Amino acid sequence: MNLIYVLVFFCCLLIELSPSCSYGIGDCTALNSCSGHGKCVGSNSTCACFQGWGHSSDISEYKAPDCSTRTCPSHRAWAALPAGDETSHGVATKKECAGRGICDRQLGKCNCFPGTIHHYIHPLSITFRIYCQSPYLHSKFYWFYVGFTGSACQRSKCLNDCSGHGTCTSMRRYAREAQALPLSTTIYDYDADDSYTAWDSDMIFACLCDSSWTVGLGAGETQEPEYFGPDCSLRRCPSGDDPRTTSNMNAIATYEASWSGTTLSINSVALGAVTVGQRLSGTGILTDTYVSAFVTGSGSIGTYTLSKSHSSSSGTINGLYHHNETDCEGILPTGGTTPGQVGNLCHVDCSNRGICDYVTGVCECFDDFYGSNCSLTGSNINYSNDWH
Repeated sequence: MNLIYVLVFFCCLLIELSPSCSYGIGDCTALNSCSGHGKCVGSNSTCACFQGWGHSSDISEYKAPDCSTRTCPSHRAWAALPAGDETSHGVATKKECAGRGICDRQLGKCNCFPGTIHHYIHPLSITFRIYCQSPYLHSKFYWFYVGFTGSACQRSKCLNDCSGHGTCTSMRRYAREAQALPLSTTIYDYDADDSYTAWDSDMIFACLCDSSWTVGLGAGETQEPEYFGPDCSLRRCPSGDDPRTTSNMNAIATYEASWSGTTLSINSVALGAVTVGQRLSGTGILTDTYVSAFVTGSGSIGTYTLSKSHSSSSGTINGLYHHNETDCEGILPTGGTTPGQVGNLCHVDCSNRGICDYVTGVCECFDDFYGSNCSLTGSNINYSNDWH
């Protein structure tokens, strides 16, 4: 009898017939014969579970010894201890459900955290209107729903699914989109793979808002999209040049300076401040010259870059009022560092002569101003929907 016992044991050990081989020493009957999701290791009566059921390669906070429960997909963790002074979020920091969900061990699926509902009044949706000196508030409440998604909860959700007016876009793609804000003429490759520095390129998502006009820094392009806001729920009103500003308006800055080539050196400022896009005039200054960039100056004494190359000279310069507000040549986009090119457009809601309702995208013009973009005065009324 002892000889038969030994032969059965070695049979199970050598050809790994477990769990069907469950007689005597080295069987896994106490472990439900590995639940049909693993093989019995006869030498120590333990289960070697299959992938997805607790395999040694599975990343899981819990693995059932009898292979009776599933593991869930894992991914680079959203939060983990750094591996060095400037190293974190590496592939070695993978967690089940990326650390942003609970594993359903019956189904092997991640239940991702839904996030938090934020309830607030968007400041741009607050409009004050005054009739007979009686103000009232017109506002809209916003509900933002932030959470995680993906088989391993490895992606962030976009707010309100971009409200139907945008595309939920990864940082990898966002970096390559010419219309992504802040605008830039440089397109970057923000790739992660196994990189620590761009770990979030396919994990963090944001809304790229829609626009019925082309957004960009080139000629005929506009620096702002039609829909905006973190969830693309707000809509800009028709744009136009302010009818009350003209080329006859006075200078808004005066300073003593010298210049050579495209370098402008300001020695003293008598009036106002220097701004990028500011048109310049003065003896020796070429027509349609503007300040295109700050160098060492930031509005006062310092050096700046001119849009045109000049012969060396010096004197008094006037910074002129930018009378056509829709002309964005030389104007920096919000948050950007590259100014608009010749023919680039600024978006001026309601021509600065009305209040924009960003919920509907409709102007409410001030008295004596008319039109969809409030650019008309007097009896010259035009109710067409001309956005640009």
